[in-house]
Amino acid sequence: MQNQVVTSASPEWTRWLERLSSLRPDKARPALGVAPQKPVLLLVVCDLAEEGKLAGALLRKDGDLALRFNSYWRIVAGRRGTKQDVSYPFFHLHSEGFWQPLDAAGRPTKDRRAAVLAKIDVSFLLCLAQAEFRSLARRTLIASECFEGQERAELYRFLELAVPPEDVIAADASRFLPDQDTGKHRDTKFAMRVLPAYDYTCALTHYRMIALNGNTPEEPFTTEGTEADWELFPATSVCSVVNLAFAFPAPCSSSERKNVPPET
Repeated sequence: MQNQVVTSASPEWTRWLERLSSLRPDKARPALGVAPQKPVLLLVVCDLAEEGKLAGALLRKDGDLALRFNSYWRIVAGRRGTKQDVSYPFFHLHSEGFWQPLDAAGRPTKDRRAAVLAKIDVSFLLCLAQAEFRSLARRTLIASECFEGQERAELYRFLELAVPPEDVIAADASRFLPDQDTGKHRDTKFAMRVLPAYDYTCALTHYRMIALNGNTPEEPFTTEGTEADWELFPATSVCSVVNLAFAFPAPCSSSERKNVPPET
């Protein structure tokens, strides 16, 4: 593992920064704000990695870890309370994929009280070995929703970092968020943004297709369905009652439609 190097071009680099951007903190007590336990412990882990104290990819729940955790915790104690047990984030961060909790014998455990070791994911540890990654990780964690304005400023100072402007902090918070524009979500955004720009009209046939049943075809080159399901209108027609659907109802055979060249 020592000979392996992860760079910013590696998919693992991006994957772990996305994970750090997408933590699932406890929000059960709105009056206290979002729980910061997970990012606080991950900030500690960044420090340990920087100091070369994660030998064997093992994180130990010991007095040193508790002291480091409490040093950070003082910054949020006014909002969340002065007493906090590092055992909670130490165990629950396994659900985020960063490590596997182990008992004293080195066996995987699902008991929070028995978890005294954590086997860190090797690819995450390789990323932590890089100063650039640790810098991005710290900035991402501090900018997260888990901390509030003054807390962020104190965390930057605690790490001897310049406090960035608010727009930079906002960019750090969202920079590595995973893309959510997939599947049906992307299809809906396409319908809402692109179709009106084309006046709901097929660029090949200059027809509008109106879905009388309120549905739209899954594939743009497909015109399956009966005449009762779909009705074609000239491009000059407008219907404000039913949903309009963008499709390609060309008056050619299905085999010819498959050979329509892509736009260039």
